[in-house]
Amino acid sequence: MSESCQSAIVLSVDRWGARWLGPYGNSWLETPFLNHFASQAFICEHAIIDSPSLIDVYQSYWQGCHAAQADTSTGRSFFQPLSDKSVQTVLITDETQVSSHPLAQHFEHCHTLQLSENSGCCESVDETEIGQFMASTVSILDELQPPFFLWIHSRGMSGNWDAPYEMRAALASEDDPPPPETTEVPDCVLPVNHDPDELLGMSYAYAGQIRLLDQWFGELLTAIEEKNFGQLLTVVTSPRGFPLGEHRRVGSAEQALYGELLQVPLMIRSSDRKGALCRSQALIQPVDLFSTIGDWFGLEPIVAVAQGQSLLSDLVQIDRVRRNRAASVLGTERALRTPAWFLRVPGEGQAGQPDGVSVCQPELFVKPEDGIEVNNVADRCPDIVGAMLQVLDAFEEDLHQQVDQISELSEVLEFGMD
Repeated sequence: MSESCQSAIVLSVDRWGARWLGPYGNSWLETPFLNHFASQAFICEHAIIDSPSLIDVYQSYWQGCHAAQADTSTGRSFFQPLSDKSVQTVLITDETQVSSHPLAQHFEHCHTLQLSENSGCCESVDETEIGQFMASTVSILDELQPPFFLWIHSRGMSGNWDAPYEMRAALASEDDPPPPETTEVPDCVLPVNHDPDELLGMSYAYAGQIRLLDQWFGELLTAIEEKNFGQLLTVVTSPRGFPLGEHRRVGSAEQALYGELLQVPLMIRSSDRKGALCRSQALIQPVDLFSTIGDWFGLEPIVAVAQGQSLLSDLVQIDRVRRNRAASVLGTERALRTPAWFLRVPGEGQAGQPDGVSVCQPELFVKPEDGIEVNNVADRCPDIVGAMLQVLDAFEEDLHQQVDQISELSEVLEFGMD
């Protein structure tokens, strides 16, 4: 990859679930600006975070250390190599967990935005927290000159849901009760006999925020295109999803490692539009984005191949073999995804359901058929559970040992059962 005056922008929006976006199959919520970007981008169908902890996932993004690694103190970041190449590094965020991250201090410029919080739905999109954030971001962007590396982190859907009320109300049908007017982000475990209309109202409020974000995303795209930065890599992603009733969890309540929390959007647009409209079925994790950024700027590989690999070669020719497993951790809870299976291992004191018996029994789901993990087949496939546990243990051990080799998966874990 040529190193001449190359720049990169990463837009990371918190709690932006992939299943709510048009490019990932959502057909009832219109996101025209995101759809336009996706038409020019390489789309990762299965981007899976390694932890829903912002501290851990940003350690992976910025240092290439998977969340399952016991010791990240020896990890290297790309900040000094970028500085050696005179690449300006800039961070824009409204999230204190990100701005106070130990690695954030390595950015040359860190803009921590203080936004006006709204206690109710706003009259105009400009007054919203996302509107304030994007307007400030566009202003900062206007001052940048290549080469630069700009990381933008927005609280997104973890901030107040303050989009104009009509943006959520317009989604409801005539027979639906009106959506709630509150801007407070829901965070709860639903009872077994919960009111489905209440959950539907939460969904409309969340969707209204996505419509707001899409509108402002269009403003950001326009600003980027008007600047004509030359060789520019633009990445759109999220550090974690937002459960909205799947497994009866809403928001961050009892964060359980299921797909609605772990699967996030990841779209990569290069200035020459290589890979546009291509969809990778590989299992991608945050450390792969770390390696991709380094590759784009022509840096020497920093992490072991088994830890993370650049996605740039996939823009030309998709490699479906290299990435066939993805692991996630949160405390003592673990999860493993292969092309054919998803294994969740509850942590100590956890159970499969919020009010279930506190027994740490693994759960197993067939992929890709069981998209939202509703049919636990662990009891019927004990051999698969055992094999998946072995792969998960080996994956974590390889991370600790910095192994530069990827072991083969068995056919049944890769392709499933006949």
